[in-house]
Amino acid sequence: MILLKTFLKEIILKEFDKSKLDFISRKLNISPDNEDYQKVMNALDSQGVKYPDLKQAIEKGEIKSFDDIKSLKTQSKTDNKKEVKSDAKKILDNANFLIIQPKTYEANCYYGSGTKWCTTQKGETGEQYFKDYTTNDNNYYIIIDKSKPSTDPLHKVGASAQFNISGSGPDENGEWKEFSGYKRTEFYDATDEKIDDEEYFNYLKSKGIDAKKLFGME
Repeated sequence: MILLKTFLKEIILKEFDKSKLDFISRKLNISPDNEDYQKVMNALDSQGVKYPDLKQAIEKGEIKSFDDIKSLKTQSKTDNKKEVKSDAKKILDNANFLIIQPKTYEANCYYGSGTKWCTTQKGETGEQYFKDYTTNDNNYYIIIDKSKPSTDPLHKVGASAQFNISGSGPDENGEWKEFSGYKRTEFYDATDEKIDDEEYFNYLKSKGIDAKKLFGME
């Protein structure tokens, strides 16, 4: 295990005097004799200070007062927000709609904030739901309707495009058959209520969006 002072001095910056090391330790509320490396990293993170930001600030000699650490925390949050937003593929962005395909659970929670979707639940449960909707030939999108107020359940809609579905069921004549390569879409409003897919496809089409083509369902 690495002492905090050793960690800061030898890993973050080789040339750093003892008084500054003590200062950093006090201001981040980390005991200087903490020998658990992971606890040190967690403690830094809990204070809103990211390792790369702290390392860079120390190397530049920017940590001179407690206000410097507070501004560093603000910058860390800003940079983290930018990073999360970049983890989403923008499918469409016009005056009325923003359609994105989140690539990470964090990006999904950011764009899906205010909804009751299972994919935005906190913790491992939400992460697992997000994984289920984005693996095994599944595509997952978030549709933000800018023309509707944030209080409208249709302001944010979660869309799941599922491909290569196999199984069995009745055909149009009521006969039970096996099927494969089937495609299916599901839409959920912000309250997690299922929306009729054809009705919503038609609504989007009335707004000039061919969602079936956009999601590869044709």
